[in-house]
Amino acid sequence: MSDIDLIHRWLKAFQSSDYDTMATCYHPDATFTDIAFVLQGQKQIHAMWHMICENGIEVELRESPRASGETVTTKIIDTYKLSNTGRQVKNPVLCTFRFREGKIIEQRDECDPIAWAAQAFGGIKGWFVGRIGLLRRIAARKKIEAFIQQHPQYAE
Repeated sequence: MSDIDLIHRWLKAFQSSDYDTMATCYHPDATFTDIAFVLQGQKQIHAMWHMICENGIEVELRESPRASGETVTTKIIDTYKLSNTGRQVKNPVLCTFRFREGKIIEQRDECDPIAWAAQAFGGIKGWFVGRIGLLRRIAARKKIEAFIQQHPQYAE
């Protein structure tokens, strides 16, 4: 399977909230980073996608996957309600993937943290969360740790 085919498989699984199939696309030593999460290993990444898909998310393909050197990029739009605020978020994301042994070894998702936080939190809290990455990372770490405690299959 080519890298592009793997990303199409990942996208199709994401669009149908099939977090188990998404997890099979990752190398055991994969890493994932975005404006909130910094995850190491297939199990942590699997747990994150399980948590996100379980809460409900719509994924729209904005730009088909394209290969450039050792990476594949694609643009998507995630639409969901943030679980702790109930606020609707429509978030354009640039996903960049690298590969090892036919699997995703690194995924970096980029979006505008200020625009995301304004939608997700609004007001003064959104202002701070949008500008201070440490706040996003602490909240995301607590959220994923609590989820893993409730789902021991993801514990290391």
